[in-house]
Amino acid sequence: MVTKPERNDYTVEEWLAHQEATDRRYDYIDGEIYAMSGGTLKHGKISGRVVTALNNGLQGKGCTVYTSDVAVKISDTKYVYPDASALCGEPIPADEAGTMLANPTVVVEVVSKSSAYYDRGLKADYYLSVPSISAYLVIDQNRPYAILHTKQNNQWVLTSFQGIDAVVPIDSLDTMLALKDVYDGIVFEDDGVN
Repeated sequence: MVTKPERNDYTVEEWLAHQEATDRRYDYIDGEIYAMSGGTLKHGKISGRVVTALNNGLQGKGCTVYTSDVAVKISDTKYVYPDASALCGEPIPADEAGTMLANPTVVVEVVSKSSAYYDRGLKADYYLSVPSISAYLVIDQNRPYAILHTKQNNQWVLTSFQGIDAVVPIDSLDTMLALKDVYDGIVFEDDGVN
């Protein structure tokens, strides 16, 4: 979930300085900065398991997995923080300090009831506009369910995966992500509603 911005005229430099001074993550969208709310224990556990599973699946392939500490450059006026990102090959930093990535291959968001609208809507549009991104994976924190957006012949194809035994093929990384690994130890509420 994001909070309403205080101003709408921040420069990228002011945004970076603001983050450093407050030690919090903020998405930067066209001069506005949006504070990202703190995650839950469940969100943190699932995000951590995604990073671990991707790292395990990419060993020896010349690929790198990044946590939510690394922002992704959408454009010169948009920078956002995915829960995880990955690429095979050399990273292209989007800033001199090396805190932002310009060329991720895959981005991942773990969605909750409060973040689903943003992550599946505007943020999805942002990710799908980045030329280097060939897959956007959305993982539900409240039930074993994932949606994979993949770029095929310059069009985006959406595939859903449901159930603890589902396996998500991430072709652009030449790996698979088993939902049983992502949700290991997670207890779900009975309603399953997003």
